[in-house]
Amino acid sequence: MDGFVRAQALCPGGSRVSVVQVGARALIGMIHLPPLPGSVAYQGQQFDDIVEAAVRDARALCEAGFQGGFIQNTHDVPFTATAPPETIAFLSAVGWEIRREVGLTLGVNVLKNDAESALAVAAAIGAAFVRLKVYVGAMLGAEGVLEPAAPVALRMRPHERATGCTTARTDGRVGGQVWRSLRADRDWR
Repeated sequence: MDGFVRAQALCPGGSRVSVVQVGARALIGMIHLPPLPGSVAYQGQQFDDIVEAAVRDARALCEAGFQGGFIQNTHDVPFTATAPPETIAFLSAVGWEIRREVGLTLGVNVLKNDAESALAVAAAIGAAFVRLKVYVGAMLGAEGVLEPAAPVALRMRPHERATGCTTARTDGRVGGQVWRSLRADRDWR
């Protein structure tokens, strides 16, 4: 189906979320996870409880007519530029369980701009998209200087093609732009 993003899901009760046409607007909800193992803020919450809450949130999004959902490790504070391996493993397990239980089209966002981890989780769970907040240039945030995600995203593009994942490029509003070149933006596409 050229021109469409894989966004069809069968929700509980038999309702079906339709495919999303490229260029059309879609309603994408957030599934914010509590602090995960590997985070300083993790306080030993049982992993089954984390998974159950995430699946419950995904079902609520699906039943409300959302076309997709982002899983994100929002509460892994203090923020760092990259997530540790155990966080990525747990994020992948949560995403896999959401896909298995709910079937909601998923996207992945890891921290503010951990492109390599987001793309790896997306490949592992069959996510349809990732969010990379600093694609070109650099941004100053609580984590320090965030490097552009474009080189990693382009290097991992064969993995994206294998899984059908699309990279969503956004400009974050949570830090100060250090440098941006319109020419560089065109060159990274």
